[in-house]
Amino acid sequence: MKTIKTYIAIGNSAKLNLEIKVKGQYRRIEFSNGGLAMNGNGKYQTSDEDIQKALESSKMFGVMFKLKATKNIAEPAKTTQQQNVSEPKLSGDQNPKEGGNDNAMTFASFNELRDYLMSEHNCKGSEVKTLNDALNTAEKLGIKAVIE
Repeated sequence: MKTIKTYIAIGNSAKLNLEIKVKGQYRRIEFSNGGLAMNGNGKYQTSDEDIQKALESSKMFGVMFKLKATKNIAEPAKTTQQQNVSEPKLSGDQNPKEGGNDNAMTFASFNELRDYLMSEHNCKGSEVKTLNDALNTAEKLGIKAVIE
């Protein structure tokens, strides 16, 4: 079972960039509202437990950002095939049979899914503003999208 946590910037911050120390190394964390128009608070979503612990133990937690939502999801079965992390991964039947589409594309983050839909399928920012919008848009395009 994986836990996806969504953090939200406090105030009217549409964007927020932080450096957080995760396991001894600094990582840049970007809060964004996901749209082209700057309205609404910036959000950051992760299933990485190390990042979650670092964010929640940060001095900035509760001051600059807070936890908005927690969602538990079942982890997909691991495959032994090595795939390039920078590209979305396809799993399932590469040539689906008629009547069924077993293809699933796995993305490392919401931002990667959003960028893929906007660049490869010419989706508008308003169609992929939130994670739910992006997943619904992908489904309409016949893409089964999975966020790691």
